[in-house]
Amino acid sequence: MQITPLPDGSFRAHNPLGVADFDELEEAVKATEAQLLPWMTERARKAGSADPQVTCDRYDDIVWFAGHKRSMYFGTQLLFSVRGLGGDGDEAS
Repeated sequence: MQITPLPDGSFRAHNPLGVADFDELEEAVKATEAQLLPWMTERARKAGSADPQVTCDRYDDIVWFAGHKRSMYFGTQLLFSVRGLGGDGDEAS
């Protein structure tokens, strides 16, 4: 899932359930996680997992310049992983 900056300083979250705009980056991250964690868990159950564990890792794309005094934000990736898809600790992303 991806969160991108918009020209007006807000942020757009893109995910399989739709697109939503937020005033703050942290708000976009929390809302996306809150929406997708239960959705991913339900999809894993439908795929046959009795006890799926869904986790989310966050990766911010930030470039530093001017002697590491200034930065430019390019976006955030949220990577969701599911453990427990099979009986042997399978994992999927």
